[in-house]
Amino acid sequence: MIKRWIGCAAAASLCVGLLAPVGVGVSHAADPGVRVTLPAFQVSLNEHTVDNQYREYPLLVYKDITYFPMTWYDSRLLGLEATWTEQDGLEIAQEPVTSSYVSYQTDRRNASADTAEVPASAITINGKMIDNTKEPYPLLSFRDVTYFPLTWRFAHDEFGWDYEWDTATGLTIRSGNPQLLTAEFPEDVGENDVALYKGYYYFAETEGTQNRVYRAPAQHPLDKDEIYTYGIENGYGVQKQVSFKIREDGLWLMYHLGGATMGHDEFVKISDDGEAEVRHQGYLDFRDSPNGTLIVNLGNPPFAGNLSLVPTGQQALVGKAVGNPDLLYGRHVTVSESSVGVGGDGSSTTVIGDDAYVLGSSYSAGHYDDLNKIYRINLKSNEMAKIINAGVQRFAVIDDRLYYVKDADSALYVSNRDGTGERKLSEHAVSWFAEVGGNVYYTTEIDNNNNYELSKVGPDGNDVAVYNTLFRSVQVVDGKLVCILDEKDDYGAVVLDSSGNLLLTVTDPVTRVLASDDGILIASSGKVVRLTDLPLTAQAVAPGNHGLPFVPLTPIDGKWAFEHQYDDVAFYNVYSIGNHVAPNLTYPRPSPGEEIKAGNPVPFNLSLINRNPDPAVETVIGHDFEIQILNRGKLVWRGRVPAAANIPLNSLATMGIDFTWDQKGSDGKQVPAGQYSVYLLTPADIEYTVEGKVGTFTEHIDHVSDKTLGGGFSIQE
Repeated sequence: MIKRWIGCAAAASLCVGLLAPVGVGVSHAADPGVRVTLPAFQVSLNEHTVDNQYREYPLLVYKDITYFPMTWYDSRLLGLEATWTEQDGLEIAQEPVTSSYVSYQTDRRNASADTAEVPASAITINGKMIDNTKEPYPLLSFRDVTYFPLTWRFAHDEFGWDYEWDTATGLTIRSGNPQLLTAEFPEDVGENDVALYKGYYYFAETEGTQNRVYRAPAQHPLDKDEIYTYGIENGYGVQKQVSFKIREDGLWLMYHLGGATMGHDEFVKISDDGEAEVRHQGYLDFRDSPNGTLIVNLGNPPFAGNLSLVPTGQQALVGKAVGNPDLLYGRHVTVSESSVGVGGDGSSTTVIGDDAYVLGSSYSAGHYDDLNKIYRINLKSNEMAKIINAGVQRFAVIDDRLYYVKDADSALYVSNRDGTGERKLSEHAVSWFAEVGGNVYYTTEIDNNNNYELSKVGPDGNDVAVYNTLFRSVQVVDGKLVCILDEKDDYGAVVLDSSGNLLLTVTDPVTRVLASDDGILIASSGKVVRLTDLPLTAQAVAPGNHGLPFVPLTPIDGKWAFEHQYDDVAFYNVYSIGNHVAPNLTYPRPSPGEEIKAGNPVPFNLSLINRNPDPAVETVIGHDFEIQILNRGKLVWRGRVPAAANIPLNSLATMGIDFTWDQKGSDGKQVPAGQYSVYLLTPADIEYTVEGKVGTFTEHIDHVSDKTLGGGFSIQE
């Protein structure tokens, strides 16, 4: 991750959290200097006491008002983001973002008094223009960082923070954004795995040749109790790595002993009261069932007949074979002219009642065929049936349906649990998939470099991109999607709700998601960090945009009418999205010197063209068009386009609707001056008929990630 310690000072291209640096044509100061002092009282930000004496960017006091440094991490700690452009100056806004507390500690003591500057650049706070030269408590610049006044007007009225003053405890600020709380573990604990389960942390510490596993109350991580110990030196180096997993029956600890071939894995069950017991040993996968524990032997070399059922409470040695002894289970097999490869199946094996669903392949020396099919085996009668007669990489049973990725095209399919009613879900190759809140999400590797695009298939079957950013990995936690970003990204992760809307952007670098039954727990730069106060869902927003207040859908006042009959095929370039019926949205493009004045209606035109390559008359009879207007990514207005007017269109003929926006937001008030964008929301569907043909046809306009159907404009005071 790029360390944005002081915003613009680190990267002028983003200028996050600061005024622009010297050299970009911005007037930095209207006043060459004002006297500022360090606070003579304690200041607490989201329960973090600030040490201003040795802080590189201390809080300051000017005119008896405390000033807050808008560093990269400090601003995001309080749920603020700031951007700077030469045209619009500094913009500060509340966003769904968070950061852990960074102390900016130095070994140099700050002077009790110093000098700051009063910037003269344009400043916008939550969309409202600020004339800094006329502010009684202006924003300041100190050590090349913008400082923000913690007045009641800004801290409470604009940002909704809890703002308290007490002579004993000083100034306390609590913002409403979710917080990252760092668990107070010994320094090296975060380098290994950690779990949070039923109010306790579970972790390992290495002492010499011993790994000691502890549990400690979540509120007091240092009050640890040892629950398990094992030796880690066995001739193959120090094997101290552990992993925790929360399964249906509770918490499990896993670790490896010995070499790759002759060694084995240990599976330790940890009870709710912290008792630890070794339950399984070997290379295996297992599932509990009403009839005992189903064991999939994953040892090498692979062998057929590797499925057994162990009675409850018994050791694996007393298990009985189940399934077909000629099939290799729980492995994915690939065969080429020169070799046979055996890999994992993504831990697909599933037990539902008395039935086990498992991947199986005919596997014996020189005889490898009928590979990677999905079988259902009754664990009571040992009756089995092949329910998917196609090669499958991995599968999952979700809500009485079977989801699977086929070998042939790596696409995602769904069927009934008995294999009937198959339907293809994804248009792209699938690397990972999961179901969340009725939606199916999957990732596609983009560049063979572990960068993945996230897509969603909703109940309507539409396959759309969810977020216009590539991720390193995606994981479902507590009904939410935790998407880890590349380490070179400015942020560490984003959290999406079950609909794919943004809940939160996490500033800290995220290494991995840790096992937890109480919210989201992450590993970050060797630390264990817990995410608190995360909302269940984002409010209604435009897909792919930040979580914002609900914006109602407003009926658009206008009527469809015939517009033009074109004869130039080159006009297709304007209507580039769509095969038979194509939309185009035009918006204000003022000439140089022209402006859209605040309060004036903003005109738009939405049109449709018959671009069917055959000379056929088409009539649009329905659509689901929605127009959205955003202010720098924030949804401010949504409009529902009137129903189609059944106007017959010859080839290259257009129909359109003119409408205006009154510049009022969802609250009915005039929106502030600034940059705006208007888009036709995609995906969208257009229903039409064709002269001489029976039935109704649908033109599906897929998700347009580059927002081709729309553009930007500016409103001036």
